[in-house]
Amino acid sequence: MAFSYKKDTSGWEKLKKQLLSMDKTELQVGWFDTYYGSENSNLPHAFVAELNEFGHTNGPDAMIPGAQTPPRPFMRVGFREFIEKGRADQNFLAVIKTVISGQNVFKAMNQAGPYFVKHLQKVMDEWDTPPNARLTIELKGFNDPLNKTHQLIDKVDYRVERKGK
Repeated sequence: MAFSYKKDTSGWEKLKKQLLSMDKTELQVGWFDTYYGSENSNLPHAFVAELNEFGHTNGPDAMIPGAQTPPRPFMRVGFREFIEKGRADQNFLAVIKTVISGQNVFKAMNQAGPYFVKHLQKVMDEWDTPPNARLTIELKGFNDPLNKTHQLIDKVDYRVERKGK
């Protein structure tokens, strides 16, 4: 009796191709080409987020020139902690399952995008360390370090694109 064996790696090759496509694609969360109006010198939202993240010294046109704003690392600490504590695991798993099943990686990541936006906004809304200075609280009327008009938080968005673009 003869025995024959045919090695079929087509399924594995397809899966490998799908997984490699994930490696070439990234989901970015942040601010993309959005700006404050003239009430805030038409500053890009991403720049204001960076000023809050790393701290800064107010310029001469600021409400309180020369004042020091301390770092409030909501991205490096707050959002990162959200990811590292596994709160996004189900979304990562959903993207992987979608891609493994042969569906488009862009579609899978676009489905996950709003979830990450919502949670970055939540981190920003809840960020309270360090609190605003007493004078800032008086001027704003409340103590919310990352919020003055809610515009920065409202403008958080996501995009999916090929790495290196």
